[in-house]
Amino acid sequence: MDNINSVILAGTLVYDSILQDNSDESPVCCCLIENVYRYKGKNGKIQDSSSCIDVEVEGRLGKKLYLVGKEGVKVRIIGRLKQVRDYRQVIIVAKHIEFLRCP
Repeated sequence: MDNINSVILAGTLVYDSILQDNSDESPVCCCLIENVYRYKGKNGKIQDSSSCIDVEVEGRLGKKLYLVGKEGVKVRIIGRLKQVRDYRQVIIVAKHIEFLRCP
């Protein structure tokens, strides 16, 4: 079986995107996406469960995210998982971004 590392995530930017100048390579844009999952609980009431995921975007796409990616913007990203910080955290490295709605 082949190893597949592909992620699709839709959510809302929690804060304005941050552009980090990486002296070795192209700039990297970082953001935090909140994804809210709604479900019906055991009591029959609708409940929310949210997750916040760090996202990195490099190159021209990162610059575009920096310009457009403000708090409250809804996005859909396609990317891959990457482990960081001694394998204790997983982030998404985005390869494609769709801007769905601005607040």
